[in-house]
Amino acid sequence: MLGGEMAHEMKVDEDQGRVYGGRRQLTLANALRLLLGLWVMDAPFVYAPLGISAATVWNDLIVGGCVVMLATMRLVFFREVRAFRIAHFLLGVWIAGSPWVFGYTDDVFYFWNSVVCGLTIAALALWSLLRYRTAVS
Repeated sequence: MLGGEMAHEMKVDEDQGRVYGGRRQLTLANALRLLLGLWVMDAPFVYAPLGISAATVWNDLIVGGCVVMLATMRLVFFREVRAFRIAHFLLGVWIAGSPWVFGYTDDVFYFWNSVVCGLTIAALALWSLLRYRTAVS
């Protein structure tokens, strides 16, 4: 009984890499990254021009899938390592820069979707990195 009571009393912020009351938590920043990752995966099928290259579609599927996977790991594991946040930041920067890499800067709507989604993912990751500097790495 004593061990169970001690584990229940140990309420430490989950972003510090420890269990908070024995529950997994979904933070607002992580939920937004998860939703943005899903949107990045769906965007080529929702409103991308018909002449878009297969490389662009695959880029959105793979990078968006990685964002979703990393955000989902927050729910699956009790610990979140700093590398997950750094990976989110880098993926966000890549999404924001992909219109220039894949050459679809002329499609205004798809261009701004990539830039805004990428910068938002990167900003959320950066905010999380700065907020929880003492997280377990």
